[in-house]
Amino acid sequence: MKVLRASRERDGRFPSRIPHIGHTCSSRPLPTIPPAALTLKEHENVKHKLAWLTAAFAAGAFGIAIALASSGTEDRPPVAAPQDQPAPPGHTAVGPQRTVYVAAAAGSSTSTQDELKAVRVAGSIPAGPTEATVVTDTDCAPDAAGVSHCLNELRLPGGRRLTVRHAHKMSEVACLTPGERVTVAPA
Repeated sequence: MKVLRASRERDGRFPSRIPHIGHTCSSRPLPTIPPAALTLKEHENVKHKLAWLTAAFAAGAFGIAIALASSGTEDRPPVAAPQDQPAPPGHTAVGPQRTVYVAAAAGSSTSTQDELKAVRVAGSIPAGPTEATVVTDTDCAPDAAGVSHCLNELRLPGGRRLTVRHAHKMSEVACLTPGERVTVAPA
């Protein structure tokens, strides 16, 4: 370190003594950066490094912004269809919140518009009445008897999922609609 300092003192870029003008707080003078502290080549190297550092910072900020924008999309609730647009056939708007009674095994019970019967396909049936949000409604094509065997995924509190099969005649009972809030109860 002394050799470097001595060489800079000789060429005038790092003076060993800095003028002391009116400073009385310390016995040592305050250091200053002399105007010719960097050569032209050193100045160009600093500019080049700053350009790369700025580009790297911008790329990192862009990557973080993209990661934040795309994170958590799988946990976001579905957006319900606007009220002024008609619902697809079999997905008519219903009045009060409906109740879905879920059985562990298939049975021969009939659904009504307010009380729907379903069979558990995957997930745990809650012990008591629990609010849920309908996430999906698939396999709605009716069979030869005109009965649809809709597959619905329900999001329960805490992010748990329950998948049920809901057999119904669309002409009598509307399908569960994604975004619809229902009460899930054991059958």
